[in-house]
Amino acid sequence: TVGTNVNYIFTIQPDTITVGLTKTMYADNAGTFTRNGDIVLGYDSGISMGLTARNLSAAPVRTLRITEPSPTAANSEFAKIDATNGRFTWPTGATQAILSVVCRSGADPADGYFTRAGSPAVVPIDDFGCDPGVSPESITITYLGRDAAGEGTIEPNAAATLDIHGIAAGVDASDVSNGLTNCARADATTPYTSSAAALACATVTVDNPAPGIGSQSKSSAGVQTIVPGQDMAFSVGFKNTGNI
Repeated sequence: TVGTNVNYIFTIQPDTITVGLTKTMYADNAGTFTRNGDIVLGYDSGISMGLTARNLSAAPVRTLRITEPSPTAANSEFAKIDATNGRFTWPTGATQAILSVVCRSGADPADGYFTRAGSPAVVPIDDFGCDPGVSPESITITYLGRDAAGEGTIEPNAAATLDIHGIAAGVDASDVSNGLTNCARADATTPYTSSAAALACATVTVDNPAPGIGSQSKSSAGVQTIVPGQDMAFSVGFKNTGNI
């Protein structure tokens, strides 16, 4: 006898790995990873940057990596930033993260290992492990995810973030006219291939010191006439309108 044909339609995805990367950089004098204050020449202003790498591939990847600064971008000015601390979040499917730091002194700390199980959603990096007074030359975080067969588990469209805070101690007069620019890189791998590197740059404004003349206010709480012997309460306020 001849049986009935049975058909099944399936999709063959390309094996190309694609990674996306976005970057922000902004004044952060409070060290809260929010925009506040200004970056002022000569005042060691606070600065933060946010990096988001995303697996744009059709299939899971085994590693997703963010490197700050990009080792290939000619216009990176990370050397003007003294990074002090940071934080990161996990991409869906990652089970481990490795933090690798190269210090400007050449005395590099051991890699830091983090496991996803029991980890908070946002993992703080209290310091980067360089000797006192020494800042990182580069910072790399590598996320890993694989199953028992060795296949990648970091899901398509999964996003990982790395935030870095520090001091813009090395800015100079050229940055007032051109801004402070820095670039980062992201890439990914599977057991079979690796992605092309994704590059993202950001520029932040650097200002000359500008003391403000200020604005002032005075209030007598609505009292218009003062009789002899009457106590009078009033308030005076002053606001610094400059950037220092």
